[in-house]
Amino acid sequence: MWFGLLKEAEDPTYIQRNYEVEVDVRISKEKGGNKDQTLDDIRSIERVTTVTDPARAGHASRARATDQYWFNRYIIKFELNNNLPPKYWVKRYLTKDLAKIKGLSIIRYGSPVEV
Repeated sequence: MWFGLLKEAEDPTYIQRNYEVEVDVRISKEKGGNKDQTLDDIRSIERVTTVTDPARAGHASRARATDQYWFNRYIIKFELNNNLPPKYWVKRYLTKDLAKIKGLSIIRYGSPVEV
């Protein structure tokens, strides 16, 4: 049939790799937006595709709260379509963009893993 002719051509020079990194953060209850707004701010970072709470996937929750802060671990998935090493991208770009989010502080981040 005619639709058999509609094949997608693959570009051998095109690169797209997907990674995830665990990030422990502290979110202020008084500065910046609420918890959901802060997650939306993280999702708006260039190359970030999803931000999830590991507890939603059935893993143990590390979330806790004080009067002033929420503490949580998030899995941030991102894609790279260049030859940048993922560890370099996390350290050079992701952490700097996270630091710009009002009310959010990075406590710790892990090594990115390809997914």
